[in-house]
Amino acid sequence: MKQKAGGFTLLEVMIAIGILAITMVAISGLQGGSLRRAGRAEKMSLAVQLARQKTNEKIIEIETQIDKGEFPEGKEEEGDFDKFPDYHWKVEIKKMEAPPIPSGGEGENVVAEQLMSFIGQKLGEMMRVVKVTISWKELEAEESFTVATHMANIRSGISSFQVQTGGTSPSGPPASPTPPASGGKK
Repeated sequence: MKQKAGGFTLLEVMIAIGILAITMVAISGLQGGSLRRAGRAEKMSLAVQLARQKTNEKIIEIETQIDKGEFPEGKEEEGDFDKFPDYHWKVEIKKMEAPPIPSGGEGENVVAEQLMSFIGQKLGEMMRVVKVTISWKELEAEESFTVATHMANIRSGISSFQVQTGGTSPSGPPASPTPPASGGKK
């Protein structure tokens, strides 16, 4: 009887090394993708924090203007962050607009159109949209993150209004607005 040797043949060793090489390439590819995603998440997280910071700065600035009796009409600003020069910011402040009302035909929704026109006018007077965009370069591509905030100037108040329909007017004298309640003695 012949006794078989206990070692591996050259062919078996080559196949094992090939399987190991294929496995190592797959693992390194997964690791590289994981590192890219982690880097992107880190950059996005920083962009969110910078957007929050810039939004808070603009809110404080607008509130200060409201306290002075001013309300910004609309403006655009942009710049870079001192501590993060790879990140760029852009702020747009504009009047809020009411969405258009769908029209069913000519003259069908006159009251609704007048009401929406009034609401749109008051929204524009009392509300601003503050849009902050943070942008940065990532793998030679421009990436950005945008957040929008709505600010209301409730100190301006709303006066009473009347919507007229057609050519008829209500009979009798117009109703007078209710006087504000006074806190003093009579």
